[in-house]
Amino acid sequence: MPATTRIPVLNPLFRDVFLPLYQFCVKQSPATVRDFFINWPSYYKYWWMTLYEEAPHHIFIETALICFIIWLIFIRRTVDPNKASNREKLSKKEVDWLVETWQPEPLVPPLSATQKSLSDSMVVSYFCNL
Repeated sequence: MPATTRIPVLNPLFRDVFLPLYQFCVKQSPATVRDFFINWPSYYKYWWMTLYEEAPHHIFIETALICFIIWLIFIRRTVDPNKASNREKLSKKEVDWLVETWQPEPLVPPLSATQKSLSDSMVVSYFCNL
């Protein structure tokens, strides 16, 4: 009798969820599968009522999350800044004044006295062999 080797399944999700589900489905007869597809609403209602009896807080939290997702998708309105009607337009005179009086901040700090003296005394030479 040949020895069967068992390959260890390292993924716990596969080992704990999909493998038992597959083994359960393989053992079912066609009549059981047909019965499940015909009567699934009553099975679902039974599951839902059992869950409600065992953990009502779980049902409350799930219902609140589902309502929140529906609110996010369908009800919540975001404000588009380009379509804001209360936004006032500036006149050409105001725009010109803002452009003339604008003083940008420097991107880098000013050089210290030591840095200035070093930068003035640096000589770059380029040697080329011709």
